[in-house]
Amino acid sequence: MGDHTYLTEHLYSTFPPLRDAGGYTLAKSDRGKRLIKIPVPPLGYSIQFLRHEVDIKRAPLYIIPLQRGLTLNTPIEEVCPVMERCLNCDKDFPLFELQGHLHLCQKNEKHCLERSPECPEEGTKSDDDEDLATAIILSLQETETSSCQSAEVQIEE
Repeated sequence: MGDHTYLTEHLYSTFPPLRDAGGYTLAKSDRGKRLIKIPVPPLGYSIQFLRHEVDIKRAPLYIIPLQRGLTLNTPIEEVCPVMERCLNCDKDFPLFELQGHLHLCQKNEKHCLERSPECPEEGTKSDDDEDLATAIILSLQETETSSCQSAEVQIEE
C-alpha cells in the first residue's frame, strides 16, 4: 500500500540515475505491443493506484524520464579474478590462468630436477629464454594480482 514517495524511493534505489531525470511517468503495453502512458494522478503514482485503477498485476511497467534522457550503460568496474595458490611454487594465480601456469611450473620443476639438486642458473640459450619468459609471465601476473587485492566485495541478499 505504498504511496508515491514509497514507490519513487524504491525506483531510485533500484536505478539511481533516475534521480537525475527530473521526474518520470509510467507506461504499460497493450496487446498490440504499443506503449500506453499512464496518466499521473494528483497525488502521484501509488501501488494502490497502479493495482486498482490501472489494473497492473503482473504486466511490466515502463519508466519514462521526463526532463533528461538516461543512459542504460553501466560503468565497467574492475573485477578481481578468483585466485588459487599453486602448490608447486606457492604463489597465487587467477584460477582461469592456473592450468597454463601449472604446465610451465611443472616443466620448470622437472627441468630443475634433471640438471642438478642446486638447479644452477647456467644452461642453454633456449633454457634461459624459457626462464626469462616464465619470469615475465609471473611478474605480470603478480602485478595484476596486487592491484586487485585491496578490492572489497560486498554481497547483498
